[in-house]
Amino acid sequence: MRMLYFGIALFFLGQILGWFQLNTQYLSEWWKDRPLVAAFAMGVPTSVAFWYAWKCVAEATGSVWSARFIGSSTGLIIFPILT
Repeated sequence: MRMLYFGIALFFLGQILGWFQLNTQYLSEWWKDRPLVAAFAMGVPTSVAFWYAWKCVAEATGSVWSARFIGSSTGLIIFPILT
């Protein structure tokens, strides 16, 4: 059960990092013309968070459909809050 909760937490982290990766260009002038910096600085940690989240949830539940549902659901929670 602990792996499931850890995976869910990583999905939330990935969603938060992904939101900032795409939207810092609107929050700060410094990020406006630096897409490659944003891609590497935030994209790599985002991808790693999602990769481990998927692994943890899929192994804990025995289903990649569960990982897909939980990953999408965390996005539906995080996006409106941050936006």
